[in-house]
Amino acid sequence: MHCLSSTIKTLILLVVLGLVVPLTSSAQQVVDHHQNVWLDLSLKHKFSEKQSVSGLVSLRRNDFVADWQQSLVRINFNHKLSDNFTGTLGYDFAINFPYGQQAIDERFFEHRVVEQVSLKNKVSAWKISHRYRLEHRFLMLYETSLRNRFRYKLGLSHPLSFKGENTPWSFTMFNELFVHLRKTNPAHYFDQNWAYGGLDYMLTKHVSVSVGYMNQYLTKPDGIRAENNHTLIVGLKRK
Repeated sequence: MHCLSSTIKTLILLVVLGLVVPLTSSAQQVVDHHQNVWLDLSLKHKFSEKQSVSGLVSLRRNDFVADWQQSLVRINFNHKLSDNFTGTLGYDFAINFPYGQQAIDERFFEHRVVEQVSLKNKVSAWKISHRYRLEHRFLMLYETSLRNRFRYKLGLSHPLSFKGENTPWSFTMFNELFVHLRKTNPAHYFDQNWAYGGLDYMLTKHVSVSVGYMNQYLTKPDGIRAENNHTLIVGLKRK
């Protein structure tokens, strides 16, 4: 239970920081506010008890669903080293679109090579997950540039019951911090923070749907402009 208590405290701290940063930064930054909708499809196929492949298609819309924000396709090759530890090598392809008051000049492609490790454990009915991801981002804007980024995600989930009976519902929350691994001018390392809370519903043993709210706060390369995005995420997952 000490592990669960420490994890909950850490998650709460990360979420609070993720929500406070937009408020404290607004005095120094020009912040553009958006309402977005993301539609996610996640698939996973096991080759064996240790090897699997997983994928994600994410359609990300801005101004609710009026304009494109980004579209992303992901494929991961996973190797389960133990019951609680998984290593992953992955590839992402993203199309980034101009939107909002701080729009990029034009649409551009992005290729990412990803190395990732995931840890999970269970305390009572709580499921705790940690994900450490290193991304090598090849940005195809004007000319190809390479940028490296580190991401850390801490998640919690808990099944919901009614009158002592189990239900197909569960509650999920996570916080994910993005950090630049390069020098910027002006110097800043904070890239993004995602704070999420939502509900999952198991349709079958292997298929679930989810809906939740995410606050996405991100800084632009100049360190002056920023976005505070209120995002509805609807997902379908098969595992």
